[in-house]
Amino acid sequence: MKKMQKAMGLILAFGLTAGFAACGGGDGDDGGADTGAAKGERVTLEQWSAALASSLAADNVTINGTQSYVYHEEWGGEMHAGSGTVTASMKIANGVMYKNISGTDVFDGETETWTEESYLLNENGTYYEYYKENGDTEWSREENYEASHEPNFSMTVQGLVFGDEIDAAYLISVYEELTYDEATGEYIFSINEESDQLEISIKIKNGKLYKLTQYFTDAYAPEGDYDETTYVFVNYGTTTIDGRPNGEDFEDGGVGPGTKPVQPESEESDSVTAVGLTESAWKNAIEATLAQTNFVVNGNVAMEAMGVSESGTETLVFEDEKLYWESNAVTGVYRKYYGTVFSESHGYAVPYVWNWDSSSSSWDCEYSDIGVVTAQNAFSSLDFYIYLDELLYGYQYATFNGGGVVANVDLAELLSDSTVTGTLEITFVGGLVSKIKVEAVGELFEGMTYTERYEYTITYGGATVGNLPAVTI
Repeated sequence: MKKMQKAMGLILAFGLTAGFAACGGGDGDDGGADTGAAKGERVTLEQWSAALASSLAADNVTINGTQSYVYHEEWGGEMHAGSGTVTASMKIANGVMYKNISGTDVFDGETETWTEESYLLNENGTYYEYYKENGDTEWSREENYEASHEPNFSMTVQGLVFGDEIDAAYLISVYEELTYDEATGEYIFSINEESDQLEISIKIKNGKLYKLTQYFTDAYAPEGDYDETTYVFVNYGTTTIDGRPNGEDFEDGGVGPGTKPVQPESEESDSVTAVGLTESAWKNAIEATLAQTNFVVNGNVAMEAMGVSESGTETLVFEDEKLYWESNAVTGVYRKYYGTVFSESHGYAVPYVWNWDSSSSSWDCEYSDIGVVTAQNAFSSLDFYIYLDELLYGYQYATFNGGGVVANVDLAELLSDSTVTGTLEITFVGGLVSKIKVEAVGELFEGMTYTERYEYTITYGGATVGNLPAVTI
């Protein structure tokens, strides 16, 4: 089963059965019949972003999976042929993962079948796997080292299916590259790295990730070799795991006879609990926000230092690698454009920045060191960016209100290496940051402080930068 595992960039092994080790689905009782045949929905960028951000952070879901593959290997000058199929089901609920997997592998005409049933759960900070293989009647138990010691591991769709290879931010960033299949409702794109070619198709249904298919080929492999894996995600928020390992006495000193592994307390589904977002949902939302390709930011800003006050508005429009920024303050109006323009003399697209010269009512043009403008570049143009940049690691400093989607962050904790104090209020909508409000006090130098207040609203989709100014250099 490991013959093509190098191909499966989205699959984590975590010490489990090869091939479908960390994918799978529920135990089949309530989701196994769904093979992903339903048509996917056509969605906007905002809907795509929200669906992926919330689905990858989901910690209550059933996943049904299938895998098929063909491979050839050369040993001692002879070519050997293999093929196989895998059927897997997995459930995630209340911090426990349940898997039921079966497979058939044919190698040089000889057929081998195998099965595995397992639970993965956290016991006092350590992940243990309870498993039965190929008709075993008793459970075995061992530490799952990768899950226990991988700092980014989480019992979510992100952690179990995607790992660190692909995250919501990346899947959101490829939106403009997607091809939509009207017949199936699938969004399709390709990842090509050297000889490896991976085609990924995704269906969105009811605002959630519904089906993911990946088809892998290697240009250097014999013709006909491939690996195709499909996951179908169902029962978000309603998945339950009823059975448990029965707790036989294990050789490694595991749980004693008649006891059962203990589950952590359950949280509400969809990554929003009664008291706030989960940490995975928080991180995904920040990353997804920094990966957007079309948005408008409208803000009100006020600053005071050394007896001088300034206030006004700030606007940012970002569309398809083009950026327009404007600040309308007491001291005047400031405007910038960033973007790339194809240069005949250079033979490639050159990045430029244009600054508005109010005295001549014209644009000054110069080369830009930014290159192709990204959302991260766009947000860095705003005064509040230092806070948004740090927020990826700010979950531990947040307290929630407003139904679990409005967080208040202590700036003294968030920016522990600075003199800044105050609060930051961040609002999440649809798996993205929608509002930022900052009230901060900092120290310019000993005995002299400054204050700043920012309030921004972010609107995704519908942004139009228009034509860039003329290149004058």
